[in-house]
Amino acid sequence: MKAIVSQMQVGDMTQVAEIEREAFSTSWPPTSFRREINNRSHSCLVAYAPQQQAALEEERGSGPNLSARAPDRSVFSRLLESVKEFVSPEVASDGNRRVLGYVSLWFGVEEAHVTAIAVGREWRSLGIGDLLMIGAVEVARRRGSRFLSLEVRASNTMAQSLYSKYGFKKTGLRKGYYSDNREDALVMTTDPIDGPQYQEMVERLKESYRRKRGEFELALA
Repeated sequence: MKAIVSQMQVGDMTQVAEIEREAFSTSWPPTSFRREINNRSHSCLVAYAPQQQAALEEERGSGPNLSARAPDRSVFSRLLESVKEFVSPEVASDGNRRVLGYVSLWFGVEEAHVTAIAVGREWRSLGIGDLLMIGAVEVARRRGSRFLSLEVRASNTMAQSLYSKYGFKKTGLRKGYYSDNREDALVMTTDPIDGPQYQEMVERLKESYRRKRGEFELALA
């Protein structure tokens, strides 16, 4: 299935909010994505597939079985109630695309900080996290950032492996950073992303993705 990475649109916000709820159950109140979409210091990218394509691949058996892992609709209804201030009914859903995951960034003077990255549970282990990282690197480069940074739970070795793949290195520790269980956070930072070595690494990762998963599109203009 070909996935596309683009800036989040207003019609994506309900799907993105649901992915946030799945991935970050302790994050409350939910993020105001409407506020972020209009803030030049922030960027939220989504990976998505056209609805028709996602449905066709599911029918053929090449995609995940969504019906077996459908979200609890009562929980989803409560989520929509909680974010109705920010998501109006007329823009609650874009019927043309299914959001697979998202990544949000905050931009400082030279640094792009990854504040959140998550993939919908029915689309995990399909390379969507790689696409979101590729998109994050590209949008940071276009915005003139020299470094990318993030925090990650000390116990989340799977996420750390993904970040290391894209050149993030452990540069610090925030003790008791996570409020739900006082877990420590590792601070991870890249080398300069505008350097030739880093850019060559990203190009190799893109080509590796194409060989393994197929074509993708970065629609970031």
